[in-house]
Amino acid sequence: MENIEYEAVLILKPDLSDENKSRIKETLISLIDTAGKVIKFEDLGIKKLAYAIKGNSTGCYIVISFNCKEVKKIERKFRTLEEIMKFIVVKQ
Repeated sequence: MENIEYEAVLILKPDLSDENKSRIKETLISLIDTAGKVIKFEDLGIKKLAYAIKGNSTGCYIVISFNCKEVKKIERKFRTLEEIMKFIVVKQ
């Protein structure tokens, strides 16, 4: 099975401290590196949401491009991280 390129968009809780954002960034990168390779990591900052998610009207957007063989494993881990309010992973 070959590595396939994916892009993940994650919406984190807006009230995270810079220290927690750094910790989450390292966690996400190490998680993806166990199953593939991170190509690009972008922090787009706090943006207004179209509708409230878990009582929040804003969220911190993160976009990650990566190569991976087992994307289901990464998606399962995303679901367990309480700092992530929503995410989507799409094949490029």
